[in-house]
Amino acid sequence: MHMRKIICAKDYFEKLSEKGVVLFGGGSKARQAIELLRKKGIKILAVCDNDETLWGTEISPGLVIQNFSKIKQEYQDFIVLLTVAINNALPIYQTLGNTVECYQFCNPFKVEQGLLSDCEIEENQNQIQEIIDCFEDDRSKDIFIENINYKLTGNMLPLVEMVTGNNPLLTYFDDELFESNKTHVYVDVGAYTGDSITSFVMATRGNYKKLIAYEGDKGNYGALEQFKKYARLPRFDIKNYFLWSGCEERTVYTFSDNTGINYDSPNLYTGVDTIADNGTLHETRKLQIVPQKTSVHSDTLDHQFHNEDAPTIMKINAMAADFAIIKGGKNLIENYKPMLIFEYGVKRDDLFSMILWLKQVNPEYKFYLREKRIYRDIKTILYVK
Repeated sequence: MHMRKIICAKDYFEKLSEKGVVLFGGGSKARQAIELLRKKGIKILAVCDNDETLWGTEISPGLVIQNFSKIKQEYQDFIVLLTVAINNALPIYQTLGNTVECYQFCNPFKVEQGLLSDCEIEENQNQIQEIIDCFEDDRSKDIFIENINYKLTGNMLPLVEMVTGNNPLLTYFDDELFESNKTHVYVDVGAYTGDSITSFVMATRGNYKKLIAYEGDKGNYGALEQFKKYARLPRFDIKNYFLWSGCEERTVYTFSDNTGINYDSPNLYTGVDTIADNGTLHETRKLQIVPQKTSVHSDTLDHQFHNEDAPTIMKINAMAADFAIIKGGKNLIENYKPMLIFEYGVKRDDLFSMILWLKQVNPEYKFYLREKRIYRDIKTILYVK
């Protein structure tokens, strides 16, 4: 029986406020963190970074990036918040965790700024219990609770302890929940440059009926074309479409020339300059590549697929558009019941509605959550089968 509980965000941040915090990491995630923490009235004592070239740089009015050793000499009692991506936070946590109180603090949503609130938890108590009841095992229920706690606090470290999968190269497709012995029609929405297709082919040992990959961004699609050319995989189609819940005009936010950098987060919600990391922004400035928005006509899964090539499995990784894309495949899901694999909890509005919607559309579906290493990241993955 699962024992984890949703924490009280008010108590959590009162604890931070009592001591004051030092931010470790001076990049884009730190800038987001400063804004969020100041809104909560948390006193930020200092900001530090291991990158010496950033020392002395003012990251925000009144906050200059420093050496951590200097900060330790100045302040005796504080809490460290790791304001870096989880793959960078882990080695810092392993170094500092035994000497100072240490948590991660990052914006937990992909295209929105902000944390979940205690009020939202209270308002959605019934839906939360319904979702918990949908899961097939205690591990899924525990991961769900810790994912909600991450959305409340910005601290992903407890989820790291729940990572499973003994072959990181297989990413989404290790053999615990994925049936690799079946001959699948595999659809990859948000195929990027072919990375997850490689993992799928490895997991199935090349035994599949058909591969269909969607990538809307022109720069990434160009790289996907090269992948198809040199991978020489049989029965492999690629399509340059943005999928959505309806066939309509949408605004796409990306960079003016994404052919050289292959930025992985073009999206339908917000400017890339607000979510790109420091490394990407530095590279684009050096190459004189600027953020831009363009208009595209979106399509739907229902419009794309007919019974002769209906997918048996779909992986969707579309920068927070996942649920909208799934809604555009309602008939497909009702009629063919494909296995679905996508990241859970990336968009605030979908957090308490996505699973219940899928359960209503297909009452036979079973739901599992697993914490997975996906290339250089750690993600909460929802398996629907």
